[in-house]
Amino acid sequence: MADGSGHVPALAVGQRLVGMISNPRSHRHGRSVPSSTLVLRHPELLLFEPRDKPALDEALRTCALLGIRLLLVRGGDGTLRDVLSALPWAYGTHPPEIALIPSGNTNLAARALGLRPRGRDAVDDVLRAVQAGDGAFRRVECPVMEVRWNGDNPRRPIRGFLLGAAAFTAGKKLADDAVHRRGIHNGLAVALAVAIAIGTSLFRRSGIAAGNEMDIRADGHPALSGRHYLLLVTSLPRMMLGLWPFWGDGDAPLQSLAISAPPRRVWRLIPRVLMRRGSAQLTRQGLHSVRSHGIELRLDAPFVLDGELYEPGPDGVSVSCCGRIGFVTPA
Repeated sequence: MADGSGHVPALAVGQRLVGMISNPRSHRHGRSVPSSTLVLRHPELLLFEPRDKPALDEALRTCALLGIRLLLVRGGDGTLRDVLSALPWAYGTHPPEIALIPSGNTNLAARALGLRPRGRDAVDDVLRAVQAGDGAFRRVECPVMEVRWNGDNPRRPIRGFLLGAAAFTAGKKLADDAVHRRGIHNGLAVALAVAIAIGTSLFRRSGIAAGNEMDIRADGHPALSGRHYLLLVTSLPRMMLGLWPFWGDGDAPLQSLAISAPPRRVWRLIPRVLMRRGSAQLTRQGLHSVRSHGIELRLDAPFVLDGELYEPGPDGVSVSCCGRIGFVTPA
């Protein structure tokens, strides 16, 4: 097992060195094949279990220096977010392909992209496909969303697939406080948390329904300012449980939905939204969905990116797509 020291396993002729970032804190990690067993089974596997972001940076730099072009990521959406955010500092503009081994709370990206190796043998299946050759893989490309802090904020940009604010942030907190503790995970956890947030606010004019102050400027579209009940932005082609609350013309990679606060008759409009029947009626009811290449956001409360809360800072954040990442899964 690699610990960041750069130790490279001895390879047989023709074997391809493969890197793996594994999150030992992922909730299903204990049900996976132990790391020590994986290393014994697969001498071509360079395995890292970083416990903080500096260790993750070091692990990825080691992979880049060794020319590793396939990276297994065992964890949830948060693990994938951290890996994607750190890749530019290790690989520059030529990232490796990624094979997802979902073992986190939500695993939304893996589900949305159809990359769901199952069971204890998921890592073995991917590595067998490596030995069989490129034809043993199915490949999917997806645009990656990048969030940059504006002004003099020194934070490093973060990358991911789903940004949410206001009721979505409330749903995230509910998921942390209640849903996950009851053993509910994956896409169902996200859906239930958001449903609880919506259900507790539809008939009230305060609390979650009061929303948060936002200034939303998507390129080529009128600015939206004032209190908003919900904001969602994604670069994914679909979401959990088949839900898709977006519409809009064009083929720009970012898709967003903003709902003004307090929500008006949302319970009547939800079926139209989820069936992708966007119309002028939805806009009149305070629902706005557009496609864009970039969005400027100013928020008065934290936002969520792939399961983690972030403070927006006084100057807000810029959201854009920073290119596409290639994902592979055994065919």
